[in-house]
Order: sequence, then C-alpha cells, then structure tokens
Amino acid sequence: MAATGDICSRSSDLTSEELDPVELLMGVQLGGGTDGTRAVDYAAQLIETPRRTIVALISDLYEGGNSDRFVRSITRLTDDGVRVLALAALDESGEPDYDREIGRRLSRAGVHVGAMTPAGLAEFVAECIR
Repeated sequence: MAATGDICSRSSDLTSEELDPVELLMGVQLGGGTDGTRAVDYAAQLIETPRRTIVALISDLYEGGNSDRFVRSITRLTDDGVRVLALAALDESGEPDYDREIGRRLSRAGVHVGAMTPAGLAEFVAECIR
C-alpha cells in the first residue's frame, strides 16, 4: 500500500508494511505540505498492475499547486483502472473540512471521496473495494 496525499510533501511507499490496511491508514503520519500532484505522480510510478491497485489519498484536498493538474493526475490513475480513495479531512469537532469542489471533481473522475471518523473508515474502504 502506498500512502500519499497533499497532506504530505512527499509520498511514502508502505507496501512492505504487513498491517491491516485500515490500521495503516489511521496510524501513519507523513507530515505537512500541499503538493498533491507531486504525491500522486510519485504513487503512479509505483503501480505495476493498475486494476489490482488501490491508492488512498489522505487529504483536505486544498491543493496548494495547480488544482487542474492535481485532478488530471488522479484522473489518469482512474482511467488506467486504479481504484482511488480520497479520505478527506475532519475538523476538531469531527465535521468534514475539505475542498468540496475538488472533491466533486474527483468524484466525477471515479474517485471514492469520503470524510469519516476512524470508526467508519473500515466500512468505507470495504464498500469501495467491492
């Protein structure tokens, strides 16, 4: 599993980690930044079998760079058959806090966009990979 997103200024390949995917997503902390395109493009380089790949984008979707490039990079993944999950941010009170316009654009590109507490994450991931 590669963890990537615009919450990280770099992407991290966590494929070798033998953790439960939900545990991995909730437990990893990658740092701050806003270059989602760079992160997605890095993740794309790691993909060998697109139709058997899930990319989890953990992000508030507020793209600091060019949002059109960001959406195009993700669209290339979905066009190739990659399942992309965008796990959007929550604020301190547990309410969704992310760029909804980017979320809508990603959803139209075939991305599963959701904002949920850790308790709802396993069900969201399971629904997306069915």
